[in-house]
Amino acid sequence: MKNELIEHDGNPYVPSIYEKDAVAEDIDDASQTYKTLIEKGGEALDIAFDILEGTEHPRAVETFSGLMKTISDVTSKMVDLQITKKELAGAGESKSPNDEKTSNTQNNFYVGTPAELQELLRNGDNE
Repeated sequence: MKNELIEHDGNPYVPSIYEKDAVAEDIDDASQTYKTLIEKGGEALDIAFDILEGTEHPRAVETFSGLMKTISDVTSKMVDLQITKKELAGAGESKSPNDEKTSNTQNNFYVGTPAELQELLRNGDNE
């Protein structure tokens, strides 16, 4: 990995390889934790649904809906974490000039007198 200047709390510095490895490890740990929470939450959701079906109590419905929202929030956070991981991985790569989008600009230059130019503009594509 190439060391490059980044900004932290408004102060530029060059992170060490160890810091980059620690960040990657932390992201992987967080991702694994989110996966475990989603898995266990799914199991808890099944149990809560069984209780909800058996009792049809308003509190059971409230608990079930709260658990569904919590699981969806954790899933959303996991997706955000994956996006962040990809952004961090892409930040370390150097961009080559070929990666940039190119645009062609065509400048036309007329050589002639102003009278000839006016005549061409008046006639348009008639010639």
